[in-house]
Amino acid sequence: MTTARQQRTKTKLLLITFNIVLLLLSLGAAFLLAEMVMRIYGESHGIDYTLYMKELTNSVRFPDGLFIQDDAPYPRLRPNAQGLATTSDFSVMYNINSKGLRDKEYDYKPNGKTRMLAFGDSFTFGEGVDYGKRFTDIPESDNTHLEIINFGVPGYGLDQELILFAREGLKYSPDYVIIFINKVDAIRYSTNIIQNDSVVMNNATFGNPRNDSSTLFLSRDDPLLRQKENVILRNSYLLSYLNYHLHLLLIKKRMERTDALFWNNALNSSQGGRGWNNNEVAQRRTALILQKFYEIAQNEGIRFIIIKIDSSDMKLNFSGDMGNEVSYYDLSQDLRKESKKYTLSFTYDKHFNQKTHRFIGEKLIEILSNITNTGPDPEKRENI
Repeated sequence: MTTARQQRTKTKLLLITFNIVLLLLSLGAAFLLAEMVMRIYGESHGIDYTLYMKELTNSVRFPDGLFIQDDAPYPRLRPNAQGLATTSDFSVMYNINSKGLRDKEYDYKPNGKTRMLAFGDSFTFGEGVDYGKRFTDIPESDNTHLEIINFGVPGYGLDQELILFAREGLKYSPDYVIIFINKVDAIRYSTNIIQNDSVVMNNATFGNPRNDSSTLFLSRDDPLLRQKENVILRNSYLLSYLNYHLHLLLIKKRMERTDALFWNNALNSSQGGRGWNNNEVAQRRTALILQKFYEIAQNEGIRFIIIKIDSSDMKLNFSGDMGNEVSYYDLSQDLRKESKKYTLSFTYDKHFNQKTHRFIGEKLIEILSNITNTGPDPEKRENI
C-alpha cells in the first residue's frame, strides 16, 4: 500500500521527469528554430554554413578551390565557387559568380548604367574584407547609376590583368576601365607577353597564380583542428558555425604567433629585393603594359583610369601619348596621412583592412563624380 510520503516522492519524480522532458523539447525546438533561421539566411545570402565545419580541417588564407586551371589560357577564379578564408586577422566567405569574378552577377550587355571594370590583385579582390565593404563596392552602393565590376584576382600582375581585360573584360562593353595599381602587382610578372621591348599578346602563356606574400595558415588536417566524423555536426548550419568559432577561440594565440612569424619573415625577405626604384626592367615593363591597356581601351572607345593605392614612393612612367591622355590619381599621400590616424592593414596580414577600404572607397566616389559628372544618390550621400 502506497503511503502519502511515497506518493509525494513519486509525484516529485514525475514532475522532475516532466520538466526535464519539457526542457529537452524546448531546447530541441529552439535548436530547430535557430537551424531554420540559419538556413533561411544562408539560402538568401548564398552562404553554405557547413563550410565553417569543413574549414576546421582545411584552414587556409586563400582557399585553393577558388582557382581553376581549365581550357582557358590563364588561371582564373572558379565560377560559382564558395570558400571560407581563415586567419588570426579575419574570417571571410568568398563567393565567385558564374563568370569567375568575386562580384554579383552582371550581364555582358550593359543595362543603361555607367559601367566600369576594376582590375587589380588581391588588394582589389578585397582579401580579408567582406563583399559589399570593398573600395569598389562603396561607390556602386552610393550611386545607383554606376556599375563597378571587380576583376581583381589574388596573385595577378599587370600582365595577367591585361590579358584578362582583352579576353574577358571587353565582353562587358564598359565605359571605363580602372587599374588599381600598387608596387607589388607592378613588379609581379608571370607571362611571356613582353618581347623585344613590346607587348605581344598572341599565344601568351601563364604561370600559376601566386598569392601575395601569403600569411602562413594552418595546414590541411592540422592535428589541432582535426575533427571526428559527426553527421549532425557536419550537416548542421548552426552547429558548424558555433563549433568553428569555438575552435578559433581555442587556437587564437597559436594562429597569431604563426601569422606574426610568417609576416615578419616575408617583410624581411621583400626588403632584400631590388624593389621598384632600382628595378629598371620592372619600370619599363609596367610602362609597356599600361600603354597597351590604354591603346586597347582607346580603340574600343573606353576611358582609361589608373589609381595608385599604396603608400609607397613608386613613380610611374607613361610611354607614348598616353601621358597626356590618361587619368592618373595617386593616393599614396592620402594613405600616408591616414596611416598616422590608424593602421591601414590588418594586425598581421598586410592587406588593407575594412577601414582603409572605406577610405579608398570615399576617395573613389570623389574621383568618379568628377570624371563621370554624376553625383551620388542624395538619399545615400547623407549616410556616407
